[in-house]
Formats: sequence, C-alpha cells, structure tokens
Amino acid sequence: MSLRSLIYFCFRCDETVNPLALEERKFFHPTKDRWQAVPDRPTAWRLRPNSYIWVPSTQLFTDKKNRPFPREFALFVTMRLHNGTMGTIFSLRSRRRQDSYLSLEVAGSDLKLIHAASNGTDVVRIPAELDDGHWHQIAISIRDDSVVDSYVDCEWSRTDILRSHTLDIPDDSDLIIGYLFTGDLEQLSIVPDPRYVSLQCSSLRTPITDPEVKDTIEKIQQKSGKHIIMKIHKDVETNQID
Repeated sequence: MSLRSLIYFCFRCDETVNPLALEERKFFHPTKDRWQAVPDRPTAWRLRPNSYIWVPSTQLFTDKKNRPFPREFALFVTMRLHNGTMGTIFSLRSRRRQDSYLSLEVAGSDLKLIHAASNGTDVVRIPAELDDGHWHQIAISIRDDSVVDSYVDCEWSRTDILRSHTLDIPDDSDLIIGYLFTGDLEQLSIVPDPRYVSLQCSSLRTPITDPEVKDTIEKIQQKSGKHIIMKIHKDVETNQID
C-alpha cells in the first residue's frame, strides 16, 4: 500500500533527540563518511548489517548533563524495508546487566517491541505490513511504566499493557540504532513525553522549530516582529515538502 500523507513538525528542538543527526563520528560504525545516502531520498540513510549507531544514552539529551534515558517517551521512525529484512531498529541495552534491554525489531512484515528484565520478558507484536517496498511511519510511546501505544502510518494500531511496573531502563544503557538491520531509515526521533505519540501526522497547526526550517522562521519573525505558525505538507512517499 502506497502511503501519502501529511506530516507536521510539532516538536520543540530542545525536547527532541535525533540520533541520525549526531555530528560526532565516534558514534557511527563504520565512520559516518562511509554511510550511504538513499539515492532517491538524500535525507535518508541506507543501513546494512554492519551499519549502526552506538551512543551512551546519557549523552543524548544535551540540555542536562548525564541525564538518563527517560522512562516515559515517544519514538518516531520513518523507514522503508528491503526484501527479507531482519534486525534491530532501536535498542537500549545495559552495560552491566545483560538481561535488561528494550528493543524494536523487524519480525517479517511486522514489528515487535521486546522488553527484557530480570523477572522475565515481554513481547509486543505490532502488525505493520512493512514489506511492500514503500516508506512507512511508526510511532510508539511508553507511559505509566507499562502502557505501550502504537501508531502505524499515522493511524492508531493498538495499545498493549506490559506487566505492571516492570519497565526497567538502567541508567547505564547504551542506545543502538540499526544493528544487523538492512533497510532505509530517514527519521528516528525520541521525545521525552509520550503524549506526543499521536502527533506525528497531526492535522493541528503547531509552531515549527524543526532544525531544517528553524533558522529561516526565526529570521522572518525577527524582521516582522510577529510570531509565525506554519503548517508543512510533506508527502512521505516522494519526500516533497510544500
């Protein structure tokens, strides 16, 4: 199924973490200059099994030094799978406790969110039909220590309940993106507020502070003395912005 929809940039820059936009080369494996852009989509990366990002979670949030990964958050992914894709898209793994991790993995044409802790493992399967060669948007949030909300292509998919109060994200967790994964990845954003999960394709007009347009909007506001609210139309399949 071809996806054509509207995307609205609605997250404040100081609240959003975009690991794909990290400047420090040491987090990229192999080095960032060896990563390949998608030919028909230069804003996206083509990941192969040996392409991944590995960064300590305490270095993600620059507003607070050594801030641990939040226990409640929303994750946004824009991706396109290749035939037979497997692997991990997103993973948080403890350095000291091998039995504690949270990961989002490809499971055939679907996704599965896995949370492992010392007292057992929870698996949430998210039907997504991603193996059609088209771009797709995924939004997942975790709130209240156990509630997982999932959206696929801008539509609510399901709400699942983990075992009560079992969510465990150790402070020493590392964030890994793309381990043993083959596919195209344009967006992987993290917002430390699960309420944003339904806004990836919101029809509401919201202040735009996306890094690509932030400077331009600020200059216009300074010249005009007015606060600007804009709505951006973006075709996910063609990556065109109006």
